[in-house]
Amino acid sequence: MPRLADETREERRARFIEAASRCSARKGYRSLTIDDVCAEAGGLSKGAFYTYFRSKQEANWSTFPPMPSRPSSWPFPTGSSSTECSTRRFRWANVRLALDTIFDALGNEQRV
Repeated sequence: MPRLADETREERRARFIEAASRCSARKGYRSLTIDDVCAEAGGLSKGAFYTYFRSKQEANWSTFPPMPSRPSSWPFPTGSSSTECSTRRFRWANVRLALDTIFDALGNEQRV
């Protein structure tokens, strides 16, 4: 198997993320299949999908922007106290945990 250039790898990963976002919006997460995402991404293979993502859940998470690591770049006001910043990180972690639980309940990606 030939080695892909870094920019080609990034472009393919972006195609999968965009395809997952479109398919999820159109069909909903539960009805979304890896085959749908591959077809929407221009006919890329399932093997290519699994090169970039372990599951449809991981691909779906990739459609969301990552949580900034520095409080100064968070999209909401930050307080001057480290306790307030820690509380916001804790809340974000709880939101992420809740969404993970919902995605797990909607469908087991191992059966996709």
